[in-house]
Amino acid sequence: MGGTVAAPFVARPGLADTPAQTLKLVFADTTTHPFMPVAKRFAEAVKNKTSGAIEVQVFTVGQLGTQVNMLTGLQTGIIDLCAHTSGFVQMLYSKFMAVDLPFLFSDLEKANKVMDGPVGEQLMSEFPSKGVYGLGYGWWGWRVVETVEQPLKAPEAMRGLKIRVQPGALYAAMFKTLGASPVQIDLSEIYLALSQRTIDAAHTFDVPRYLTVLLVGLIQSLLTAEVTETALGESPWT
Repeated sequence: MGGTVAAPFVARPGLADTPAQTLKLVFADTTTHPFMPVAKRFAEAVKNKTSGAIEVQVFTVGQLGTQVNMLTGLQTGIIDLCAHTSGFVQMLYSKFMAVDLPFLFSDLEKANKVMDGPVGEQLMSEFPSKGVYGLGYGWWGWRVVETVEQPLKAPEAMRGLKIRVQPGALYAAMFKTLGASPVQIDLSEIYLALSQRTIDAAHTFDVPRYLTVLLVGLIQSLLTAEVTETALGESPWT
């Protein structure tokens, strides 16, 4: 699909048996991402509902490890709460690859209907077998491809490009099909990789948050896959 709607908010088990404490909540982006105020509101709600007995501290990617470490930290108890993207969750729970199929949903409303319905409930119900509990789904933004030099005006332009992708077999297969060479790089390392030309492009979420990591001026070409048009049979490359 063109964006990631399956951004599970998960927690490690055993919290109900512990005394009042401070919990660590980590999400997979920077402090200026729209999820930051959401996380803060969640922390405030927990504080109010527990009469101040439980404090939730909010951290962003890189502060408590890499994007991959976020999930392993959740399983080991280093991290208590995590809001992550489906591309990483599928490393833990392979069935999540289904929601990352390209152009699976024609718009956000339909995506939310599926994830808030029986399909989302079934996926969430199997989380405990992996040592975590799913609390809900959230919207992370449509996915885009950014390049440093080469414009992407047709699928053929992807051939030979070294492109940063999230972990997960589905993302790698998608770009290999287009002739690109997918490379797994943590979000916190994308700017350096692009500036040093270690990669030619990056597959991430909507670009505005990149303003916080100085990619303005570095990225000269942007391609956004228009999911609605594609669902109607039109090409997203035009």
